[in-house]
Amino acid sequence: MRDPMFLRRVFLSVRQQAGTSLRAEVTATGHLGTPFGPSPRATTTLAVSPTPVNNTVQVTDTNGGSFIFSDSGSQTYEQRFTCTQAGRNTNTATILETGQESSASVEVNCDCSLIASETVCMQATVKITPNVTLGTIEYFCVGEPIIGPCPDIALAVPECTFTVSQNICVQIPLAFSVNVAAAPHSIVCGVPAEEICNPPLVVEAKSLQAF
Repeated sequence: MRDPMFLRRVFLSVRQQAGTSLRAEVTATGHLGTPFGPSPRATTTLAVSPTPVNNTVQVTDTNGGSFIFSDSGSQTYEQRFTCTQAGRNTNTATILETGQESSASVEVNCDCSLIASETVCMQATVKITPNVTLGTIEYFCVGEPIIGPCPDIALAVPECTFTVSQNICVQIPLAFSVNVAAAPHSIVCGVPAEEICNPPLVVEAKSLQAF
């Protein structure tokens, strides 16, 4: 019958000896931690020095550069851009042996643009003119018709006029905006030369750091 208190533990130990050898030992323990059974051992020998996967790495980038690194470091060079390359230009450096990549971008702007601003106080003249709209005209007879001229015939005139007044509150919504126009004013002339405009821009770019 198997002892219910029976425990088995296996310990694996690895020891380095003589700088280049590894020794492995296996010990089995049971009842109350007492060693029993075989204790197999194995020894192997390591190389005197490790063999590197790549002694050097080659880095290329999309600007056409190619660099060799044997240790960590970086490479700096000048890259010229012209206005035909206006906009965002991205350079990607790649380690050929591992495929690792790193990118950097530069923005080339050649339109000589300028944003100007000015704070102004606006004012406007608001003109209110009277306006009266006639509604539906109604009339009613007062008393009975009479034969003959109106009383006070001496005061008869071609038409009757009178004035009607009314106080009103005028609500005027206003929205202020401006119209802007740019007009050429003057120019200061330079010296004519046989060369193209927009000389190349000099931009410093860095390649991928190799580690």
